[in-house]
Amino acid sequence: MGMFDFVDFEMLCPTCGAVIKGFQSKDGPCELLKIPVGRVDTLYSVCTACETRVRFERVYTEGPLPGFEMEVTLPKE
Repeated sequence: MGMFDFVDFEMLCPTCGAVIKGFQSKDGPCELLKIPVGRVDTLYSVCTACETRVRFERVYTEGPLPGFEMEVTLPKE
């Protein structure tokens, strides 16, 4: 039994421009399945290059991922 599912989504890091992969969500069955981004309300990942955390939450706005709001947390220095 898993603790989350993988989300089929990747994007460029808003801080350093590296590709962010490995998005996860707890909105599905949490069985380590790969689910489409349209089936979740919240997804999150961390940039492996600069440690910026990115979290999307569905709120029905326009943006890089329509229907989601983006939250970016910069790494501590």
